[in-house]
Amino acid sequence: MSWPKNIMRIKLDFASLRMRLLLLVAGSLLPAIALLMFQGLRDYDLAKERLIQQAETYAYQIALFSKDAMPEPYDYLSHLATVPEVLQDGPGCSAFLASTLKATFYFDDIFVMRPGGEMICSGIALPASLHLPRASHLAQARQGKSFTLGDFQVGSGRLKSTLVFTLPVLNADGEISRILGVAVNLSRLGESFARALASRPDFEGVATTAVDDSGLVIASTLNYQNVRKRVPEWARVEPNLKGAGRYTSKELWLDGVVRTTAYLPVFEPDSGRLYLRVGVPLAASLATIRYDIALEFLVLALIMLTAMPAAWWLSHWLVLKPVRALTQTAALLGDGVMSARTGLAKSGGEIGELAVRFDQMAAQLQLQHDTLRRVNRVQALRGATNRAMIRAENEKALLAEICRIVQQIGGYQLAWVAYAEHDVPQNLLQVQAHAGADEQLLAALLFADSDDSDRDVGPVISALRSGSVQVFHG
Repeated sequence: MSWPKNIMRIKLDFASLRMRLLLLVAGSLLPAIALLMFQGLRDYDLAKERLIQQAETYAYQIALFSKDAMPEPYDYLSHLATVPEVLQDGPGCSAFLASTLKATFYFDDIFVMRPGGEMICSGIALPASLHLPRASHLAQARQGKSFTLGDFQVGSGRLKSTLVFTLPVLNADGEISRILGVAVNLSRLGESFARALASRPDFEGVATTAVDDSGLVIASTLNYQNVRKRVPEWARVEPNLKGAGRYTSKELWLDGVVRTTAYLPVFEPDSGRLYLRVGVPLAASLATIRYDIALEFLVLALIMLTAMPAAWWLSHWLVLKPVRALTQTAALLGDGVMSARTGLAKSGGEIGELAVRFDQMAAQLQLQHDTLRRVNRVQALRGATNRAMIRAENEKALLAEICRIVQQIGGYQLAWVAYAEHDVPQNLLQVQAHAGADEQLLAALLFADSDDSDRDVGPVISALRSGSVQVFHG
């Protein structure tokens, strides 16, 4: 009775991964060399395609990083066009722009001009009689009545290496009443690219520049002497950018290095485009691929000589069990469990290396997921606070709105503002606004016996007495 069962078990085992591995090893003994040669050539071609995809992916990631750090000029100017101080003449406009400019890292100036080129107000001190009727950005704004990108400018004083964006403000008759503009500091734009490259280890060796639609390099993470020079192969690149605005190819850079280069438009006014240009070194990447292919040939040759006797007994521990762990981890990641790991980092071998990379990928995904959530919350909180400051009619309404924003958008359970008045006891605060608590809870939280100086008090009274920031965990 046991013999037919054993036959059935053997037949069923042929469908298992273990038997397939044994058959694959046996069947690959003769054609292995030809197969490896074909696969090596194919992998080499695929590696080139991956470099193109990698350059494009890096360009998107660096562009997102830089756009998150620097305000979008069009959105920024569109918002300014709704501010009453900007739409009025007089010192109030310059004062408002000066205070706004202090909070902006990437802009050298924010200004308002008349259509004829007469300066109305500016965030920095400029000559009162300044008149720029022939400036390229003003001519383009007057002609198209739309958001425009001016020429790359190298001036003196504070305005050095800038790029001017302008937005005309139209009146009820559709005529230009004034032109708003920002001067982007290009050296700080290059610094933002450098910070983006330093944010991830896989960006090592990647080069980044900003290029205008004439092929002129206006910001670079390489040698700053390359700024104001034209891309060597721009005559070949430019026609491919006319349509979709995106292009990837092998390209010689100004430093003499050949890179897989991706172009991505980051700002697209009606008058032109500003491209992010990202290059992944080609020679080093292909050398690594050639080395990996040669290593695979050697490893597979050794495996073919020794695999058959040991494959049956070792397949479970070396293949089946790790594969199941990887599969289960991948399934957990797919279900949203970002803390899932394979636990195979110390197992060694190709699967162990795969597990290490897999765990690193999972850790990076978890980090990006957590970082994105924090960044989104901070950006939402900042944006809502800025809107509240603009729209608030009085101080009390502003404080109440900010408390609500911190509690609802910021995700805090309680937010409140209180003033310590000179004409009330030291241990009593005057609550101005709150969110997430009622009056009784606030009264219990703020009250303390001032005569009992040795008693432990909470963070509120500690902050009031010490005059410093208090952090309380409980």
